[in-house]
Amino acid sequence: MPTLAPATSRTLRGITDLTLAAPLKRGLVVAPDARSHETRLTLLLRSLNTLRYASLEIDPASAIPDMIDRVRALQSFRLALTDGFDGSRQLLLAVSFDGGWEPYMRRVWRDLGPLLDVIFCNCEGYLLARTHAYADYARWVRSAQRNTEFFYTASPVTVNDLHWLREQQRTPAPPPPRASDATLAAQALPGLTALYRLTELYPSGTADGDCLLHAAHHLLLPLWERMSDTASPLPPSAIPCRTPTEEAAVAWFTTRVKPSPAAPVAKCPAHRHWPPPDAQAGIVKALPATPTHGALLLIECDDANAIARLVRQLDPATLGARAAQAHAGPWRNLFFTLAGLKKARVPDGLLACMPAEFLEGMEARAAVLGDLEADHPQHWTLPERNWPLDGAGATPARVALASVHLVVQILVADTAAPGWQALNTDHPACTPIKDFEKQMPPGARILSVQPLHRNIDAHGRAREHFGFADGLSNPVHPDDRPAGSPAAGAWDRWALGDYLLGYGNSHDDPPLQGRFWTDSTFLVVRKLRQDVDALQAMVGGPPAHSELAALMVGRHQDGRNLVDGTPDNAFDYANDPAGAQCPLHAHVRRANPRGLRPDLQVLPRILRRGMSYGPPHTAQTAQEERGVVFMAYNASIAEQFELIQSWLSGGNSGGEGTYSGQRDPIFARPRPGDRDSFVFGPHPQPAPLPLPAAGPRPVALQWGLYLFVPSVPALEDIARFAAEAGCPVAASTAPGPASAERAAEAKKGAIVIAKLKAAESALGLAAAREQWKLVLEDLGARQNGTSQWLWTAVRDLHGGVLRTPYGVLVGSRDRVMEVLGDDRSFSATGYCPRMASSFGTIYLGMDQGPEYRTLSTVPNEAIMAVTRRQAFDAAFADTRTVLDGWRAGAGAAGFSFDVKDLVDAVLAAICTQFFGLPEGPGSSMRIGGWQARIGQANADQPSCPGHFGAPSRYMFQPNPGEGAVQQGQDHGRALKDYVEARLHAGGPDLQSTNDSVIGAKLRGIPKAQYASTLIGIMMGFLPTVDGTLRSALYEWVADSSLWSLQLAWAVHDGAGPSAALATAGAVIEPALRRTMQLRPVPELVWRTATARRMLGAVELAPGERIVVGIVSAMQQNLQEGSPDLWPVFGGRRAGEQHPTHACPGYEMAMGVMLGVLAGLLGAELRPSLSLTVLRLMP
Repeated sequence: MPTLAPATSRTLRGITDLTLAAPLKRGLVVAPDARSHETRLTLLLRSLNTLRYASLEIDPASAIPDMIDRVRALQSFRLALTDGFDGSRQLLLAVSFDGGWEPYMRRVWRDLGPLLDVIFCNCEGYLLARTHAYADYARWVRSAQRNTEFFYTASPVTVNDLHWLREQQRTPAPPPPRASDATLAAQALPGLTALYRLTELYPSGTADGDCLLHAAHHLLLPLWERMSDTASPLPPSAIPCRTPTEEAAVAWFTTRVKPSPAAPVAKCPAHRHWPPPDAQAGIVKALPATPTHGALLLIECDDANAIARLVRQLDPATLGARAAQAHAGPWRNLFFTLAGLKKARVPDGLLACMPAEFLEGMEARAAVLGDLEADHPQHWTLPERNWPLDGAGATPARVALASVHLVVQILVADTAAPGWQALNTDHPACTPIKDFEKQMPPGARILSVQPLHRNIDAHGRAREHFGFADGLSNPVHPDDRPAGSPAAGAWDRWALGDYLLGYGNSHDDPPLQGRFWTDSTFLVVRKLRQDVDALQAMVGGPPAHSELAALMVGRHQDGRNLVDGTPDNAFDYANDPAGAQCPLHAHVRRANPRGLRPDLQVLPRILRRGMSYGPPHTAQTAQEERGVVFMAYNASIAEQFELIQSWLSGGNSGGEGTYSGQRDPIFARPRPGDRDSFVFGPHPQPAPLPLPAAGPRPVALQWGLYLFVPSVPALEDIARFAAEAGCPVAASTAPGPASAERAAEAKKGAIVIAKLKAAESALGLAAAREQWKLVLEDLGARQNGTSQWLWTAVRDLHGGVLRTPYGVLVGSRDRVMEVLGDDRSFSATGYCPRMASSFGTIYLGMDQGPEYRTLSTVPNEAIMAVTRRQAFDAAFADTRTVLDGWRAGAGAAGFSFDVKDLVDAVLAAICTQFFGLPEGPGSSMRIGGWQARIGQANADQPSCPGHFGAPSRYMFQPNPGEGAVQQGQDHGRALKDYVEARLHAGGPDLQSTNDSVIGAKLRGIPKAQYASTLIGIMMGFLPTVDGTLRSALYEWVADSSLWSLQLAWAVHDGAGPSAALATAGAVIEPALRRTMQLRPVPELVWRTATARRMLGAVELAPGERIVVGIVSAMQQNLQEGSPDLWPVFGGRRAGEQHPTHACPGYEMAMGVMLGVLAGLLGAELRPSLSLTVLRLMP
């Protein structure tokens, strides 16, 4: 099964939500009186709510700051008790907060842990924040989190913004004096007494009692700090208590919480050598010579075997930091996307340890990063498909990032070469690239090459295209600091665990250790296009001569900072709190505020290793593309890079003294409604400078990736995983992972069946039948695996056959084929009454016999005469015609279309050519879905393919619902009325004039049977092909394999139309077959038992409904690695002994599906936010 990302939050305009459901503990709390955990929790929450209400709206307690507000990120949250799906009681938490999940959760664990502990200690499995490390605590939150399907927030205003805005409206005044002891005690005592009353439910001396006491200390923190002050503590006697309860409350409050036993923490290894030899080169220690040129190679691999051979060809030992110090280049690095790790068959257990942001990917984190509007992934300019050099221009012109499995970086130091060099044979990295390519194994290919270079000035400094010195504030290991350089500030302490996994970090987290993790890390890559002309327009001239450009960047072009005028990095903004020297919104100040504060106790740092691309800006090259490929190593993408990037996009890196609507003026985009200006100048009235409202921004995001950077041992492990997956060993008697997984599925299925049987006993037969129908047919049950578990249990635990209120389920492949192949015991005649009430009775509702042969021979032979080539060519041409029409009207951003609209249009054209219905131009039969559009011509007429779906569902579904029955009857009758009208109209009728491929061969059948027969064979063809095509495309978009198929198709697309079918068979058909096994259409059909007999271990009675689980047979084939599709088609129609109703249109159906998919893959497509919508590029 694929590795899934954990339950996710939604982020909108920088605000994120979290929904969590935790089951309450059962039984009674440890207390004198019998109380449940729910009762205790209810009383606690009501008490806390009352205290907050009173302190805010009745008797404001200004001396007691709000514990929750100290987090400075929490917008709102609510707690409610509700019923769980399993009948348990649950605590539901819904919260919205500023910024990303991970930085917020760390603050919650650190600052709100005591409050959450006293609440959630009533829940099963909760880990106390007080006694557990952050990583363990966050893991518990992830386990209890629920997916948010819809999230709304009215404004992007942050909590710090609210404080800033209120300050702007206040009359300037000195800060209020420190509250007196008497005032503090008076304001704290009511709340303290209310909390003390809860000790009856949280007895002192117990673990839960400690939670309450710890929470009280933090809720009333100012009072606790004064009473526990070692120098001059506030004595209990100084608190004016009026009742014995108040006195007892004060005595309780003065008690210290018993220290908890320290959680075992893995000892952080100390690296014996510098740099750590197992880390890849160029991460924590600079290479022996400064690279001047390089390239990123985006690589796709067909299978695990190709990855194994490529990794071993690179020789992981040569990629290590120690090995890199021994030569002068070229140097190479190897990085993996999540898709690449999955392709290499890295075990799910390891992938599950990957952080959520890596599993989700940069594109999914756009809202957290502030990648909005033109910078949104939907608008990215994807990498060019520019390799090999002599093959540039192949279709598609751009590479979908989902197709990238590995990235190889090649760096060279060639000071004699020009700084910028076009990607050609003269580029200093070209020869190393070609040498690498020659060694690449079969099945691996370079999709795109991104050339890199450094613009080195006369002083040896790297400068980006705006002319500013770059890379000045990179963290440096103490051993690598130049002699005599200023000491690092407190905010700049080096912690190796910030940049490599397996070591202690700035948060003092227990490190993620082990052979696969230690010395590995993560890399962020973002291609940023720089528009020098746009920056000049913004600052009023060349940046080199603009003081405004220096203010916006936060440094002069030569690297001198704006605080002390030196190029040194050992400075901070402590003496410039209002931004008089360096504006608060300058780029370098937003990215690195160089100071700590209560809500920012660790400053996120990254190791930037990016390089430039494109020619220098001159009058002759102004229109050419240029920019920087930003690359940053960090051990936590979420708490390092993403936090910094969110600051640039508007997060409050300056604290409550800044407004998030003021963003980095160069790198960020203003949000709609925000004033686009740059604020600078002396306090207290800095001047807002309006920025150009129209025109391009100086920096535009082109594309980006999150990459895993394995250590040398991890690379060796990946190669081993991939090799073992690519070359499986001989079968062992011991159960392997696949059989263990199947056993687990069967166990889950047994639980589902037991619950359904319990429902039958409790609710009765009719209600139980409805429950079985939900599990077997509902889309949600199919998507979450419940249906699959049930069918696995039927096959593995019930001999493949199980009697249920829904019908007798037949799940094993052999039993399915037995039922489909024996119409004497398992009759199809039950279809006849349904047909009669819809489009009319035809041979599809008959069993083998003279009448069946008389009515079926001509239609079946006509269908079987259609070759795969005929069907493919027609579908291929029709698909391209539809796409060409849409492309002609598309703008530069492309044309977004629903997959259903494409499939509908092509299938309607196919039906005209092969069945003669719709009749062609001028036909009054509508094209598309069954629902007529407002103002559509012939709205009262049936549609193709829309009206053919409901009769098919009505006929083939074992137990159609009331709505399905009515619609199946109505649509079938509408189709029959339409055809009958054209059979009995004056002049030549439809039957005699039908010159279509199949329709022409039906001229000889009796007119009385013509309408029902034509509709029936179309009904058998259209819904199956329609459903399979859409299912395949949705599946391929969801798992990103569509883009790999598109690239594979592009390699052969130039071979010509005559070779297209063979190419489709090689490239598309294996993936199509797998999808048809995973999502067969139809999933279920039915028969009626004709006699008493045994089927498996179940004795059948005449008249019983037999539910044929085609989906189950396909699951079995998929598990066994068999490509067999025959159950989907009712069996193989070959020879004399084939099943009576085996589909005669196998070749036609496969040809049409391959033709549509081939025509689609030949176009340049992009994904959208919806699985059902694709974007066609011009």
